[in-house]
Amino acid sequence: MANQSNNEVHQIANPKIFDEYINSPSIINKLLLAHIELEQIPVCKTVNEGLLAISRDPEFMEQLAICRLNADHFYDLLNAENVNAAPTVLFYHQAKIIDRVDGFNQNDLIKKIKLHINTLGVVQTTEIKSDNDSTTIDVENKIKQLLDSSPIILFMKGTPASPQCGFSRQACHLLDEHKIKYDYFDVLADENIREQLKKYSNWNTYPQLYVGGELIGGLDIMKQMIENGDFELKLQQLNIVQQTTDMRKYLESLINQAPLMLFIKGTPETPRCGFTKELINLLSKANITDYKTFDILQDENVRQKLKEHSSWQTYPQIYVNGQLIGGLDILKQLDEEGTLVQTLTGKQGITSCKNYAQEINQKINEFKKLSNGSSQQAKISSIIRTMIAEFNKDVDKLSNDLTAQSRNGVITPREANRRRTLVDTIKQSKEEIETTMRESFNTFSPRDRVNPRFAPAVETEYTQGLTNDEFAGLHSNLRKNNDEAIDALHAIVKRQKEIGVAMNSEVDRHNEIIDTITDRTGLLDSRVKRQTMLVKVIDRKSSALWLWVIIILLFIAIIVIAAIPFKK
Repeated sequence: MANQSNNEVHQIANPKIFDEYINSPSIINKLLLAHIELEQIPVCKTVNEGLLAISRDPEFMEQLAICRLNADHFYDLLNAENVNAAPTVLFYHQAKIIDRVDGFNQNDLIKKIKLHINTLGVVQTTEIKSDNDSTTIDVENKIKQLLDSSPIILFMKGTPASPQCGFSRQACHLLDEHKIKYDYFDVLADENIREQLKKYSNWNTYPQLYVGGELIGGLDIMKQMIENGDFELKLQQLNIVQQTTDMRKYLESLINQAPLMLFIKGTPETPRCGFTKELINLLSKANITDYKTFDILQDENVRQKLKEHSSWQTYPQIYVNGQLIGGLDILKQLDEEGTLVQTLTGKQGITSCKNYAQEINQKINEFKKLSNGSSQQAKISSIIRTMIAEFNKDVDKLSNDLTAQSRNGVITPREANRRRTLVDTIKQSKEEIETTMRESFNTFSPRDRVNPRFAPAVETEYTQGLTNDEFAGLHSNLRKNNDEAIDALHAIVKRQKEIGVAMNSEVDRHNEIIDTITDRTGLLDSRVKRQTMLVKVIDRKSSALWLWVIIILLFIAIIVIAAIPFKK
């Protein structure tokens, strides 16, 4: 078995090797993350890079193992664990699945890793050398908290008002002289932090200055950096990071103002571009009115930064529960598929299934109250079987629609995870209903005790009189024909997807061109107005000039006439 490379996530070829891998002594006591991937889905590559980065984190590297499985080669595992989409990360411990993350949310992944490492007691492979490790970990956590509490912090002996060593006094004086605001921590007040910080920073003397959680150094380095301007550059970088963080928080607050949030040009009453107007009309036709809007033309900073935040370069942008759905084209596609209201409000499909499950449970409770063998009981049992069959179809359709939307990028991975949780809850309700039905319908005939989703088989004229070999040949031909039809359909769907992606890219490019033309048209209009005003001013001045010329000429003529003597 190959060792895991430092540059990529270890890929396992088949279920047999995977079974050996998860039961191997080096893996079985670790927390194993198995990434179910499809090579043609770009986000799977991102997941692998994220898992690799997590596995290199000193906090996890001794307790964590990672691998990747190609979904095409693990069909039985996917069916057994109900994996309907890639990427999916399965959590294993002692060769058993204990958790999963559908889609890719690195924060959620890290939270679950920490949770399971703590709750399962996953231990490091390195030897514990002393009984003071827990104290050391507590001190390190306190050091991290101190570094996170302030952008600039000075670990010194004493306080700025009463420094207890000459170097600390000079450091405070240097920072005060250059009007640098900072916080401080007196290492003489905590011996544990005083000693552990030396190991943490690999710096054995005090004072120590940290900027943005990063060690700058002691007094000599502070002087050098301040003199050559490097410290000012460091502060500018810190300010940029803080401004970026503040802008991200501001954007997230805007995005989460309402469950359905629209970032548009103008307002719903006075849209400033055709796409915004078309979006408002589409929502109006779908009778969706519960939403808030933000006019990106009123804040150029938000307009530009939201493009970076969402990785979506055009407007309008539509967010549901803080997650980007897309632009106008995505909403048109959802409208054509009949899932627009469900996607934007989350009410129709999932809620109707929940309500239908409650109705089935009510019918089962009603069935229990009736006398065994009565005609009314038989009638209700038939109704229940029909309702369960319809319910199964609705749940399967809901799950398939969700998988298709997630794979096609119609909804974001986080939104897909949220809906997947709701669908899993409904599936659990479905299993509970089937269990209740089997336990309750004890008075049914043998035919009734069969799973109600399956109707009794009826032999057709086409198969009557066939031998076993003829049946096998017929089945083989049908399977071959089905495989060929599926391959052809796959090729068609793949081609249509490629065309759709190309069209989406082209439309985005056209949208950008239109936005550029709109901006330049406005600029040109302002210039034309300014030039028109200049022409009017020149025209007025030229009229006044001609009047003065005429007056001067008349004045000269009068002088000439007056100077010429008249003959008597």
